[in-house]
Amino acid sequence: MKTHILLGMAAVFVLLSLTSVSAAIITVDNKYPYAGDYQTLQAAHDAAVAGDTIFVYPSLEPYAGIAVTKQLVFLGVGFDITEVMGEPFTPTTLISGVMNFITGSQGSWLVGFDGQFGVTINANYINVKRNSLSYIYLDNGSGSAIIQNKISGRGDNIGYSSYYVIYATGTSSSLISNNIIINPYGSTNYDNAIGGISLSVIINNVIKAPAYSVSGTSNEVINNIIIHGYVSSNNLYRYNMSNSNQLPANNGNLLYVDMNSVFVDLTVQNFHLSPNSPAADTGENGTDMGIYGGDAPYVDGGFPGLPSILQILAPTVGSQQSGLNIQFKAKSNKE
Repeated sequence: MKTHILLGMAAVFVLLSLTSVSAAIITVDNKYPYAGDYQTLQAAHDAAVAGDTIFVYPSLEPYAGIAVTKQLVFLGVGFDITEVMGEPFTPTTLISGVMNFITGSQGSWLVGFDGQFGVTINANYINVKRNSLSYIYLDNGSGSAIIQNKISGRGDNIGYSSYYVIYATGTSSSLISNNIIINPYGSTNYDNAIGGISLSVIINNVIKAPAYSVSGTSNEVINNIIIHGYVSSNNLYRYNMSNSNQLPANNGNLLYVDMNSVFVDLTVQNFHLSPNSPAADTGENGTDMGIYGGDAPYVDGGFPGLPSILQILAPTVGSQQSGLNIQFKAKSNKE
């Protein structure tokens, strides 16, 4: 099953190829007056060709989700910016509705967006990274990567009669890594976190659900912290932690852990490990369990790996004498 980890690593090289010097960068801004090339995701998508990058400016108004039919990179500015940047208020790049990746979109990326939106995947090798969203539905395709996201809402009744945060049908060989995955609802029978997926790697996540936190079949489940929720017996679990006896008592799994001792502050979802946390250095190969361990540690705020333009102030009229007095706020980020 180590081949599935290689799939996630291969996705990194896909991003490098998509952002080559030959690809165009298209900008989108839905404010008025707008500073981008287009005002909607749909208009930018229709004008783009495979391999282009669509950079979406922050705004108080959400951008409507679209059906993606081309291999594109969508870049926002991140989420939780106010908390991370220490500013009184900084808008994020919001999406509403659903981003649906369908035939022709294989190899696309969605990075750095915020909002109560969903993602539906109907193509191979779709990469969803550093977003704050409600749910992800892997309807068809293989080799997708779901990395460093905050996914904390209930999906649109995906998973038949139950509600999941991440659900898959007809999908395998994917990577779910370093995400916050929380179903905030209260039914013990229907509200779950991860289900339906198979032959995939689920690694270094923080997971909480009233019912099942992890189901599916034949997955490798490694270095996760399960705050609450059952797990199915059809997966291979090693070096995970749970609040009760959900996990098998072998393979480095830790059971009956007081979750208040694990994190800096569980009540406000601060999932940094506390001093002397039982999750520190107890994961596979001595890494930390949870979202800040492993090869792809969670990035607070969800900033993309490219510089983020957080604000642009530009007059609509200038002169030869005074020119245009343009002010902008940006942040450099690490991949």
